[in-house]
Amino acid sequence: MRKRMNHGLTLVEMLAALAITALILAAVLPVTASLARSHALGENTQEQVSLESALRGLLATDLVHARSYRMTPNGVELEGLATLDLGTLELQHIPSTVRYEVRRIGARSWLARVQGSDPAGWVAELVCSDASAIGLRDASQPAAASGDWQELPDAVIVRVGFATADRAPVEFLLHRR
Repeated sequence: MRKRMNHGLTLVEMLAALAITALILAAVLPVTASLARSHALGENTQEQVSLESALRGLLATDLVHARSYRMTPNGVELEGLATLDLGTLELQHIPSTVRYEVRRIGARSWLARVQGSDPAGWVAELVCSDASAIGLRDASQPAAASGDWQELPDAVIVRVGFATADRAPVEFLLHRR
């Protein structure tokens, strides 16, 4: 008698293979989801660090070239000898006033940078979203300055607060000289 060779799988073997595949997928999917979340969180953190670095750089440039400042209800104004060309972002040594203020646009708050030598021709640019406040103070003084123009001290503490709980305030000490 001749033996018949069966090259197919039985129903029991097929069900066992499916069960093993399901177990492997059940073990791998949470790991894959966790890696995807970590990757997204890493990208968000890297983007936030990059934005904070750019914000610090812009504020530092304006503060280094400022001579005096005053606090306003929505932010701070700086008078100095430098302005940024908004087309090329090159520093120009022209007497100018730069104002940082929190503005509400739609449902979001924004930190805006306004510069110019003539208030009628001032141009505003949005610096970062979800800003709730900006302030600066003399590092040697415990209280913030009043609304009068004051000479900018050599060491300034700058703080930008944010309205969202997931963003920590940006705060740094700048030594101007």
